[in-house]
Amino acid sequence: MNNTSAFYNDISGNYDEMFDFEKDLASAEAVVTELKKQLNFEKALDIGCGTGSYTIALAQSGVKATGMDLSGSMLDVAKKNSIAFGLNIDFVNSGMTEMQSDIDQKFDLIMCMGNTLPHLLSEEDLSSMLSACRQLLNPGGHLVLNLLNYDRILAKKERIIGISRSENHEFIRFNDFEPPYVNFNLLEINWDKKIPEHKILSTKLYPYTHLEIESALMKADFKISKIYGNLKFDKYSPETSRAILIVAQF
Repeated sequence: MNNTSAFYNDISGNYDEMFDFEKDLASAEAVVTELKKQLNFEKALDIGCGTGSYTIALAQSGVKATGMDLSGSMLDVAKKNSIAFGLNIDFVNSGMTEMQSDIDQKFDLIMCMGNTLPHLLSEEDLSSMLSACRQLLNPGGHLVLNLLNYDRILAKKERIIGISRSENHEFIRFNDFEPPYVNFNLLEINWDKKIPEHKILSTKLYPYTHLEIESALMKADFKISKIYGNLKFDKYSPETSRAILIVAQF
């Protein structure tokens, strides 16, 4: 088991508490609604689906959706979530560079959301992932990529990514900078007892800038359609946007 799958297996039990699944699903539904206004797709693949918010949003909108994740434990939660919504969704346990050998169908849309892409730690891995997406997309299909805006994070050396609390659990997500990588850390504090307990988990990421992603897409024969600065489809600014959302066509 590699570090990435172990990291997400460890946090899978508290993931929906940390991000508030209902809020996450509502955001995913809004994104899917907007994408359906802009693009034409009937079958979609959600790469790095986690606990399934985007896969479920796609399925609820009438799209034939497939979810894929490297973490078997995250997929277990995603399956439970989909069943709770009365949905029959296919979930595949695979990594981003191996998916073309684990999935035997093609899609009109492939989504890679929620800062999944930086788990690819080299230009070669990114190229391999984009090549796999080409193989899995129908002609004219679209690829949607979403990640944190590392142009801003690297320029400002921003360490804190997010802080959330649900009942007696507090979650602090933060960066350590170890060029050319970023160590992504999760500090979980349990306030159930008089003396709080805590654990910290870490995984390595590569902080792709928007120019690195655009270059990789063009080398992979994707045509960039739109670049946005958040999940509300606002204009992207390298200096101020908190995230980046890229829509590309093959």
